[in-house]
Amino acid sequence: SVRLTKSVESIERRFREEFLPVFDTEMYVLEIANFEKLATPELFAFVDRLREDFVTSTHVEIETVNIAADFHMARAKQAIADAGLDPAALLGSAQDAAPARALSEALALSEAQRKPHLVARLGHRSGFDYELSEPRHSETPEHLEALCGLEASGSRDAAGSGPELADDVKALIETARRYQVLKEDAKHESLRQLAVLRHALMELDRRLNLSGLCFYLTFEELAELQTSGAAELRPVASRRREDREKLLAMPALPTSLTLAQLEAASLATAAQAAGDISDLKGICVSGSVAVAGRCCVVSTEAAEAGRPIENFRDGDIIVCSMVHPAW
Repeated sequence: SVRLTKSVESIERRFREEFLPVFDTEMYVLEIANFEKLATPELFAFVDRLREDFVTSTHVEIETVNIAADFHMARAKQAIADAGLDPAALLGSAQDAAPARALSEALALSEAQRKPHLVARLGHRSGFDYELSEPRHSETPEHLEALCGLEASGSRDAAGSGPELADDVKALIETARRYQVLKEDAKHESLRQLAVLRHALMELDRRLNLSGLCFYLTFEELAELQTSGAAELRPVASRRREDREKLLAMPALPTSLTLAQLEAASLATAAQAAGDISDLKGICVSGSVAVAGRCCVVSTEAAEAGRPIENFRDGDIIVCSMVHPAW
């Protein structure tokens, strides 16, 4: 914690002034590259190299920012709570981050200009950003319709506004907010590399006549295709795709869940042992105490489209496969 406190300036400076300019230049070249001109062995090598670079370099930089952001957010939350105030009301959201800026800029444009703007700024993103099999917004710009129709959101309060706060608490809030913006920007930029990787995989998929099955193979299995061909792995990938389609076709969850059901869902041990995939499974990602409320169950299709949640009321618990930026 001492090191993170002392490095509050250096982590941000390193990312924005050292890592990002080099990364941006490399991504610009790769984003306009024509993978069709690479020989198949070169394409395999490129996929392997890009994946390795993302795991060992880009993601390391992002995780450094994430750890620092979470640390500073926790310090600010604790200081605000100690002052008897609500952390959520003072910390707000990362409205200055790249995705939020893109949406804000789009709202100031004409309806005809909005979609091209969002494709240019958010085209490398997806409803499920880290899922390589999911099309990017540049491939399916119609998914941006929900974003194009957003109403301008209210501006957040500046740090230090509202209740009187001690100077040290104000400083913690400012740092936490700044690092939340940095965290969102770091993720936003890093996803450009995954978008390039997806496009390279799509070209590999086309050459090997896999019809999208490459996304159901591990990178190690993909490498095997260079020597063994697709005959052995095609049934494996097909089976995995069928399993995914079955899971997606499962009926929506009930709107009422007991605490016992939620506990069982978090553990999921009994269902996994029995091989039953029909039970609800999940992981607790926020909070440390039990809460109760009416559930609003959102289908995957509705979540991906970012449509308004029907009958949503304050205090409801949203059950969904993803949180769409439009929300």
